[in-house]
Amino acid sequence: MKFSIHFEEIKDSFKVKNLTQEELQDRILADYPYKNVFFTVKIVETFSIVKTRVVEKQSRPYKTLLQVADEQAVFESTDVSSTAICYFALKMFQ
Repeated sequence: MKFSIHFEEIKDSFKVKNLTQEELQDRILADYPYKNVFFTVKIVETFSIVKTRVVEKQSRPYKTLLQVADEQAVFESTDVSSTAICYFALKMFQ
């Protein structure tokens, strides 16, 4: 069996207000010196707008990724207090 375990060890934290996604990304990358490795960003916030995609549980025979994506449900909500876990990946992996 293969698995991975994620251990949270907060290295840096800061507070911001009213940033766009691009502004937040620029701020994170300006403060974080390791731009050539994967890292996790944890955001705890009340989000003004949240859009989430969900796919149905799959069973054999599995559908293709394209089929699953075409059938996904999309949910939108406003003023949601939540935690977002994001992973930074190098441009070559995006």
